[in-house]
Amino acid sequence: MNRLNRHDYILMARRKRQRAKNNQPRPWLWASQGVGAVALMVLLAVIVVVATGAATTYGIYTSYAAQLPDASVIEEPQDEFETVRIYDRTGQYLLYESIDPRPFKGDRSYVALSEMSPWVFNAAVALEDRNFWENPGINARGLFRAFFSNLQGGAVQGGSSITQQLIKNIIIAPEERAQQSYARKIKEVILALEVTRRYPKEKILEWYLNYNSYGNLAYGVEAASQVYFGKSSRDLSLAEAAMLAPIPQFPALNPINNLEDAKERQELALQALVTAGYITADEAAAAYAEPLALRQSVAERFDILTAPHYALYVLDQIKNEFNTVEDPYYIWRKGLQIYTTLDVDLQKYAEQVAREQIANLVAQDKNATNAAVVVIKNDTGEI
Repeated sequence: MNRLNRHDYILMARRKRQRAKNNQPRPWLWASQGVGAVALMVLLAVIVVVATGAATTYGIYTSYAAQLPDASVIEEPQDEFETVRIYDRTGQYLLYESIDPRPFKGDRSYVALSEMSPWVFNAAVALEDRNFWENPGINARGLFRAFFSNLQGGAVQGGSSITQQLIKNIIIAPEERAQQSYARKIKEVILALEVTRRYPKEKILEWYLNYNSYGNLAYGVEAASQVYFGKSSRDLSLAEAAMLAPIPQFPALNPINNLEDAKERQELALQALVTAGYITADEAAAAYAEPLALRQSVAERFDILTAPHYALYVLDQIKNEFNTVEDPYYIWRKGLQIYTTLDVDLQKYAEQVAREQIANLVAQDKNATNAAVVVIKNDTGEI
């Protein structure tokens, strides 16, 4: 009995100690509960901030995206212009080229991407936006790098993809383009994302290459090819394309006005092509060493060698026919291509006859230095 009571006593004592232990304060539990509460509050705060930020970002995005012009406006910018060209009756001989005389306009010939040498667009992508074909319209790494650089230096710089540069050139208003502000950069980014969503990459690159300024009044790679090399962009070599690719960054550093700096920048473009995997180092070295047949001046291109009086007469007729008081630059806005009735072989023969007649008159001591010949087809009135 005593043993049983002692056993019961021991059990009761143990239970009492356990109850006392259970009733003791537990600091570690309080601490863990406190940390959990704080963590929950932080998590909720993060969710609120993220949600608010997402809503704000979406609001900014939709606001700027709503400013994106219709497709027709992007495809035909308000400042569009092209060079007027006058040809003979066959279209084989270019008689004259007339560039838009308005300020900040110049020489442009729009060409499709498929009509350009592959070196033209490969060089542009390698130099300006290596991930162009894969990115969503912006170069995220470049933007972050430029952002942190700007934080340190205070200036708004770089980081622009090809699509952003296109946006700046043809969508951003001229008065905004010179502004170095975060607001303009944000607008570029959002519009670049939207343009990439709407249009194929090939079209974006085509626009970019047709609307860049290449110096010496050359706008677009086709005009640049003619101005600097006297050939179409479809015929450009690797060396020539690499020479043109860097010019839009600094149009004054072109091979006519600044050949030494242009060669240095050509080397940068070739190295970019190597880094991007388009060519080998040996191919880059060979292209850099390749002699370039450059025009000596921009004026060379606009020398009228065939039927100058006739070509200028036609230009005057076209101006009078199509330009109006309301639209005095119509022929340049539309880039009219004029095919005339001129027979080049007959023109050369007429010039020869005129020179011979002047020589005969001079031999007779006649005071003759000029002559005029007009040949008209009677049944049609063609000159």
